[in-house]
Amino acid sequence: MKKSFFLLALCISSASLMASNISHDGIWYDLDFSNHTATVTYKGSSYYEYSNNYAGSVIIPTSFEYLDGNTYTVTAIGKAAFQECSSLTSVSIPNSVTSIGESAFAGCSSLTSINIPNGITRIENYTFCLCTSLTSITIPHGVTSIGTEAFSGTSLMNVSIPNNVIAIGSFAFAECSYLTSINIPENIVTIEDGVFRHCSSLASIKIPNSVTSVGKYVFEGCSGLTSVTIGNSVTSIGNSAFKASGLTKVSIPNSVTSIGEYAFGSCTNLTSVDIPESVNSMGGNAFYWCTRLTKVNITNLVAWCKIKFSGREANPLYYAHHLYLNENEITEIIIPSEATSIGSYAFMGCSNFTSATIPESVAAIGEKAFADCSNLKTVYIDANAVVSRDYSGNDYSVSPSQPNYKYNFSYTFGTQVEEYVLGKHITKIGNIAFEGCTNLKTITIPNSVSVIGNEALYCDNLHIIYCCRTIPVSIQGKNVFPKTVPSLDNILYVPQQSMSLYLNADTWKEFTILPLPKYSITATAQNGSVIGAGEYEKNSEIQLSVTPNIGYRFVKWSDENTDNPRTLTVTEDAVYEAICEAIPTYTITANATNGTVIGAGTYQENEDVTLTVTPNDGYRFIKWSDENTDNPRTITVTEDATYEAICDLIPSCTITVNATNGVVGGAGTYILGTTVTLDATANDGYHFAQ
Repeated sequence: MKKSFFLLALCISSASLMASNISHDGIWYDLDFSNHTATVTYKGSSYYEYSNNYAGSVIIPTSFEYLDGNTYTVTAIGKAAFQECSSLTSVSIPNSVTSIGESAFAGCSSLTSINIPNGITRIENYTFCLCTSLTSITIPHGVTSIGTEAFSGTSLMNVSIPNNVIAIGSFAFAECSYLTSINIPENIVTIEDGVFRHCSSLASIKIPNSVTSVGKYVFEGCSGLTSVTIGNSVTSIGNSAFKASGLTKVSIPNSVTSIGEYAFGSCTNLTSVDIPESVNSMGGNAFYWCTRLTKVNITNLVAWCKIKFSGREANPLYYAHHLYLNENEITEIIIPSEATSIGSYAFMGCSNFTSATIPESVAAIGEKAFADCSNLKTVYIDANAVVSRDYSGNDYSVSPSQPNYKYNFSYTFGTQVEEYVLGKHITKIGNIAFEGCTNLKTITIPNSVSVIGNEALYCDNLHIIYCCRTIPVSIQGKNVFPKTVPSLDNILYVPQQSMSLYLNADTWKEFTILPLPKYSITATAQNGSVIGAGEYEKNSEIQLSVTPNIGYRFVKWSDENTDNPRTLTVTEDAVYEAICEAIPTYTITANATNGTVIGAGTYQENEDVTLTVTPNDGYRFIKWSDENTDNPRTITVTEDATYEAICDLIPSCTITVNATNGVVGGAGTYILGTTVTLDATANDGYHFAQ
């Protein structure tokens, strides 16, 4: 009895209010004497001091009575409490537990069953990491965060994450190779790095609209992932985010601005990708080894030209070869006049292109923008954007301009192009401009070009030149052409009135000189007339103008062009038809309560009409039935419509007057607001006072 009393007294008189490594029924605890709470822990001073201390099934009590006679409630499981207890198979945790520490069950490779109490709000880092036998878990609704690698390396198959969760740590479910389904809660803003990395059985995932960024490696190695829905708030997709996944099709939402390095690299089952106009950069190898890609669909060609591709395999076209604009495949690419530049690798590998048109607005074309476009045979270019360089490294643009790149035509468009047609805004062909264009057969030089530089047209297969300049173009240097090109076997077409000049010009006179061919331009109009049709020399610039019949309006040309008048360059016989349609007419009905309205009738669409209300005597205009208060009011006719003017009776009042020793004129009933004059006349012998 004395011994027990001494032990109790020793515990109570201790300077500390805590006790560590207390054992009760085979479970080790840290005790808080002041709050009478207990935290489950490991035996010894560190978890590896007595490794594999817990085994089999462990049932943690809600509370227990200690030697001091007090009852202690179990409220927590401490950091690493069961870590690497490889023989532990199940744990029953009471609802009194409100916190579970980091790595609490990490490495419990035989653990198959465990419950998480409802009072838990955080699942800490590494809590169940490498619990390789754990196949199921229920996460309570009160949990708001899941820590780094919390469930990584487990055998979980299906996981339901509560909507209260606002944060999921990096690699939280990484290496869960049996995981087939999981949800991302609506409150998640950032998907951290590697959250689902190597979850090879995961088949589909929906990224909610709350998410703004997808981190690095998030779905890397998810080889079974064939479908993903990316929410419309995501602005960035991180490096290797979907690398080596099983995706077959990807639609990037119109909120994403950047796609990271290797983001879709090695997605060997990917066949098509949709890229929105919001994207402005793609990291190196973003689509590396996507060997089954056959389709890239975009929504805005100007935006596509602005994208910064960090290398050729950053662009999905490198493998896809087929570019679609709003689901329509492009074979003859026409860069819009709104484009001011074309980025490096922008169209590299588009083997479906047969022709390209580059407008004057393009000031710069990046490295290999059209390289490997194996079927690109004709290029129409009116831009001072392609720059050549001589052997000393000096830059020469096609015409005088500020050069931005040092790449000539063969480097920019490839060696397979057979014909170049230069536009009217080009004034010079610089040194070595077409060097390396080994398949170039035909070139059209506009009237605006006055100078051709050294070795500019050094192309062995060049056989036909259309030179539209009336005065022979000045040739600078001795080797503009290979020695074999200026010969009677090759043809130079020039304006008919300039033939004699070219026949006497150095170098040019060595060609067979013929007049420029003429082409017939036929133009008609449905319900209208066209002027500007006729026969013109090749490369002439002409204008077609449509005048619709009365009651008709111009809609478009048969080739979908909507310009009127339209300017075009003659390159072949062509037929153009203008489509004019009857202008729709609509009936405007207008009436007034206690008044009249003028202006109603039948009018053409978009015609401006004025409605004017005249109230009856004693009435005033208040408003129209649609609450408009203008009178008169002007409307633009777009449909049949009825307007009603509301006029109210003007309020009146009675003026009664009398006079002492006299009479007053002016009394009566008047409309409110009327100015009334009262005239007082005094009786004889009296005068008006007031």
